Amino acid sequence: MAAPPSSWSSTYSEAREKFRQATTPSAAYTTALALRGAPAADGTRSPLKGTEGESLTIDIAAYGNIRDPSRLLVYSSGVHGLEGYAGSAIQLELCTKVLPKLSLSPSDCVLFVHALNPFGMSWNRRWNESNVDLNRNALVLPGASKEEVVAEYRKRGTQAVYKAVYSLMNPTAIGPLDVITFYLHMLWKVLQCGFKTIFKAVLGQDTYPEGLFYGGLELEQSYVLYHQWFQEFTSGWKAVQRVVGVDLHTGLGPYGWDYLVNDTFTEDLAQTYGIPHLAVQWPGGPSKFAYTAQGSMRGFLEKMVLQRWPAATVRRITQEFGTYHHARMLRAVRAENCEWHHRSGGRRAGTVARIRERFCPAAPKWRSAVMARGVEVFEQSVRLLAMQN
Repeated sequence: MAAPPSSWSSTYSEAREKFRQATTPSAAYTTALALRGAPAADGTRSPLKGTEGESLTIDIAAYGNIRDPSRLLVYSSGVHGLEGYAGSAIQLELCTKVLPKLSLSPSDCVLFVHALNPFGMSWNRRWNESNVDLNRNALVLPGASKEEVVAEYRKRGTQAVYKAVYSLMNPTAIGPLDVITFYLHMLWKVLQCGFKTIFKAVLGQDTYPEGLFYGGLELEQSYVLYHQWFQEFTSGWKAVQRVVGVDLHTGLGPYGWDYLVNDTFTEDLAQTYGIPHLAVQWPGGPSKFAYTAQGSMRGFLEKMVLQRWPAATVRRITQEFGTYHHARMLRAVRAENCEWHHRSGGRRAGTVARIRERFCPAAPKWRSAVMARGVEVFEQSVRLLAMQN
């Protein structure tokens, strides 16, 4: 008897095809939002392409009440490109094995947003087609002026900090001794600036378009398309009262452990998910390492929801699965970004393989842990959705 197909994929095309095959016959609604390349001389924009020449799309599937729900659960993946391989596998598992056994309330709608950054997922990059970090980009909703976006970036005050560590983040060449020189350079910057300064630098910058953690100067097309679709899809929904959003990521935290990141503490989050996994500040509790970058996907979801239903209660988290030590992660993304922009022959195969492993380890133990926790948090999120406001 043949083994059942794996939820894990090796390419973006494979992941998308599996998602479509799983959701098309079972979901109440499916669609694909096609991304476009840069405008040609005549103003036309051709479809954006991936490594295999495939068109790139954000795929969406909806389950449950799609006519006029009062509660909405949103599960998104791939904001950081190649981090989407873990997120896609979890989404596929949920669609094929968990949802069929789950009795949703007639008031509930569940949305799966697959690969918000398909360019990064296909090309094994963390950034999108404009070298933008989409989890630093969503500071405003569509319609905001360039001046408003820049003003939002200036509020966080990371420009001087980023300039201080620019040479560490963005080399123009990676030499054979980089494994040594990188750590020496990093140690020097820690002694010179402090670790908090280096960490603050990853929260986003708008000065160096080819640099790491570039947030861009305008809302990227992935968000514009998603927002436009959301407005149209929910146009007949009268009064959504409660929304829960879970955005799936990898690369931060202890290997195989997941943090549930949110900006503020609420009792229902602690009651639902448990204190050990919550990466928030809570009354009387110890400080815990949390990823609080502005312009995130989870923040964008809240903005969209409150724009449509100002009285809605929104709970949104990032489920972040740990992989390798943060220094090894930084070394991998800086090498990939350096070769993408500066190496004449393009990225080395070893560089691509290394960054892929950093964000989606191949070890069965890691993948099993990720899948188990992905399913568990989904089931917890369904319970959170049903709580009273």
